[in-house]
Amino acid sequence: MVLIDFTGSDWCPPCKSLHKTVLTSVEFSKFAKDNLVLVELDFPKSKPQTPELKAANQELSKKYAIRGYPTVIVLDADGKELFKKVGYGGTPAAEYVAELAKLKK
Repeated sequence: MVLIDFTGSDWCPPCKSLHKTVLTSVEFSKFAKDNLVLVELDFPKSKPQTPELKAANQELSKKYAIRGYPTVIVLDADGKELFKKVGYGGTPAAEYVAELAKLKK
């Protein structure tokens, strides 16, 4: 599965919280190692990005109809969307991973 994290890494408080609480946790790292390809698409306000990277991120943002940050999307091997979650309300890492584990076939 491919997990895409649409984030505003340098300005979005829920994005920072998701990263700190879940995406860098031991539970998530163990699960991701064997089950996920991780993709981060960043929409920063002050971090420099090349025009090409900004354009590519914008294109994917349109493709997946991103309306808020963070948005986490999980795709299967064929690119079919299995999961889409907008925002982050403080779900503990173990609970978040359990939700992702249910997507495995």
